[in-house]
Amino acid sequence: MSGSFTQLFVLLGTLLIIGLSIYAIVLWRQVYINTRRIQELQQEQRQNLLDAINVISRSMTQDELNPTEGCIRLKLLLEKLDPELLLSPEYKVIEQMYERSREFATHQARNALSAPEKLLQDQAREALENELKLEVRNAAEALQRLDSAYREAAAAKAKSDAHEPN
Repeated sequence: MSGSFTQLFVLLGTLLIIGLSIYAIVLWRQVYINTRRIQELQQEQRQNLLDAINVISRSMTQDELNPTEGCIRLKLLLEKLDPELLLSPEYKVIEQMYERSREFATHQARNALSAPEKLLQDQAREALENELKLEVRNAAEALQRLDSAYREAAAAKAKSDAHEPN
């Protein structure tokens, strides 16, 4: 009788180990799928940011968007993409324009200004844009090259990932 209980416990233990192993594999697979999906979503978000940066920087170089508005938008996008980029010498002017233009009234606050106050702010903004115009244009052109560099890096990574064994 004792031998049959031992065999039964061994059999139950083996079945339990097999069941837990299968469960662990299922959980590991879910983690792997979720990790891949998160990476895909992050890549998609990065690409959307790069596309927006490219459109804005191109609009700035073609004088379709004023430098102040462009720098405000670019600063916010670059902070989301990679805040370290704003510390780079070629993009530092974006942060500088952003900080120096923060004093200007916008939206409802601008609507509340009198005509002479609006004129003074417009003149100050134009002076700031003229002062930093060349640097801002250079930064916008550099951002268009940044977009290409990110795309090339992503393509190289995708190519290397395709050659890695799973």
